[in-house]
Amino acid sequence: MHMNLSDVVWALGQALQLLAAAPWAWLGLVLAYLLVVESLMFVPRVGFVLKLWAASLGQAPVLAIAALLAAGPAASGLAMWQAGTQALAQPPASQAALALGPLLAFAAGLVLLWRRAGTVPLRFFFGNVLRDAPPAKHDFLAFKLVMHGAGLPFVFVPAAVVLAGRPGWDGLWHGLTLAWAHPWALGVLGLAGVMFERLSARLATRLPRPWSGLALVPLLLGFVGLSFAWLYALSALAVAR
Repeated sequence: MHMNLSDVVWALGQALQLLAAAPWAWLGLVLAYLLVVESLMFVPRVGFVLKLWAASLGQAPVLAIAALLAAGPAASGLAMWQAGTQALAQPPASQAALALGPLLAFAAGLVLLWRRAGTVPLRFFFGNVLRDAPPAKHDFLAFKLVMHGAGLPFVFVPAAVVLAGRPGWDGLWHGLTLAWAHPWALGVLGLAGVMFERLSARLATRLPRPWSGLALVPLLLGFVGLSFAWLYALSALAVAR
């Protein structure tokens, strides 16, 4: 049975309840995820590829910990750590299935950026982010939006691997099948991502640099936390159907 718009809204309500039931646990999860993923960006030449690889594999422990918190918000830190590390220990085929979507989306964004601005902006992704200038703001926004859209068909692959227990390429195929079966979920998640990227870009241009950074940090933490909880609720619905 396909999810409709009311199911997606219901899942949003469930996500907000999950966040409200254990706010500090969710905050810790988001901070740990962002700290690991974003720090890899500073590795010269391969930092962005490592970042995407870690972000994609990190979806597995995020879903496992979310399921643990959904079962009981009083879960201990040790229980969360055990659930996360068990989910992270995926076989190589499952790791490849999890990473394929984000890496293909990254490639699509790079192609768009190359078509719009040539090869110079690409140095930012394969050089040193502390030295090389990022792409122009409008090109960078287009890059992020294309990446987001290209990655949407793969959004339920972590659910297939972790929640449905489908390993390897079977998990990839099952995740793609779930995405095809639930277009409303993909559409609303895509719209939420676009709204976040546009709001972030607007804040970065409208506010002075110190103030824009202060505004973006809580916005990022809130959006990532809500995205994690919402995606878990949608994933649980998709797998159940």
